[in-house]
Amino acid sequence: MKQYNIEHDITGVVLAGGKNSRFKSEKSLIEIDDQCLIELEINVLKSIFKEIIIVSEKEEIRTMFPDIIFANDFHKDCGPLAGLHAALKKCTTQGVFLVACDMPNLNKQFILRQLSLLDDNPNTLAIVPRHGNGFEPLHSFYHKNCLPFVEALLAEKKYSVRGFFDKISIKWYEASAAEEHFYYNINTQHDLAKYINNKAK
Repeated sequence: MKQYNIEHDITGVVLAGGKNSRFKSEKSLIEIDDQCLIELEINVLKSIFKEIIIVSEKEEIRTMFPDIIFANDFHKDCGPLAGLHAALKKCTTQGVFLVACDMPNLNKQFILRQLSLLDDNPNTLAIVPRHGNGFEPLHSFYHKNCLPFVEALLAEKKYSVRGFFDKISIKWYEASAAEEHFYYNINTQHDLAKYINNKAK
């Protein structure tokens, strides 16, 4: 496998198709600094990648981004794994950098530090941040060759994104404590209040 041109060989992907059952409203449309959360994320991804995909069928999101590629889940109501599957099927690049739609601190340099691991590991199929509390499968790189493993899990009705990690070549990005806020995600109203409180400090 050749060395990567990050801009042209990887697609930036936002997963925005979830039901938001814990948050009780559309998380991606939370307003932060006079912009919707998903707009902030798209702007960061656009500064890195030439191709951007949003995985969502929600009309309110689609109308916001008429110039961006959208993908629909082939497997309905199967969570983020189905979103990864849709993105890998849709992208025209070697792989995707996948993020959830609820990460207010998405950071260009942090993403580039992750992807710099491809320089010495061009044959790896995934790059995932790992830290003291676990790892972040929804702030990660996945090569298109992950597709068969993803499809096998979906066929077995196993919907955890991490379900195929032990079957592929994976490179862990060892995230420091100073980097943990970059992958902070807002799942609940409490998470949002915590984010706003920390931002005000």
